[in-house]
Amino acid sequence: MMLKVLFALTLICSASAFSFHLDARDRKCFNEDVQADTMVMGKYKVPVYKPNSFETHPVVSIFIEVRDSTKKLVMSDQYTNEGKFIFQARTSGEHEICTTSNASVWINIDAGKPAEKESSKVQETNDLQLRIFELRDLLNQVVAENNYQHGRKERMRQTIDSTNTRVFIWAIVEFLLIVAMAVWQIHYLKTFFEVIRVI
Repeated sequence: MMLKVLFALTLICSASAFSFHLDARDRKCFNEDVQADTMVMGKYKVPVYKPNSFETHPVVSIFIEVRDSTKKLVMSDQYTNEGKFIFQARTSGEHEICTTSNASVWINIDAGKPAEKESSKVQETNDLQLRIFELRDLLNQVVAENNYQHGRKERMRQTIDSTNTRVFIWAIVEFLLIVAMAVWQIHYLKTFFEVIRVI
């Protein structure tokens, strides 16, 4: 669902911007149709959610690799958690841009200069995408908390069942001990009175 919303938002403006999550050592690739001799600039950010802010993660880096339509390597480099990468397309066609990171990544690709009115749409879209990304992280936290609470509830139920079983077994043992003591006392008193009658 989240990817559908992000894809719809990228269709609104001339520059494509989206975010996605990569597991450790996962690779995510996407294509950008570019004309020859066009300057392509990408902005990236590896954000971390904090309430009322959207800061970058201090230690995460991102590896970016670009190949042209003939699969020839155009650029390949490792970057810090936030910045830009730039390359010039030598040939026309779809260029494959691949990223590798161990965290969520936000990327905005600009091919050529967008029109002035388009750039405000890009900014609005980027802000909206960042908000969506933040909401997705909040939702993931809620789901994780729900799973944690469900696990705690299950462990508590197991503890209660175990305690109930132990209490039941102890009650049976106490009952048997009381019955045994009562039988012994009856036998003792009966023997005691028989001895007294004999005397």
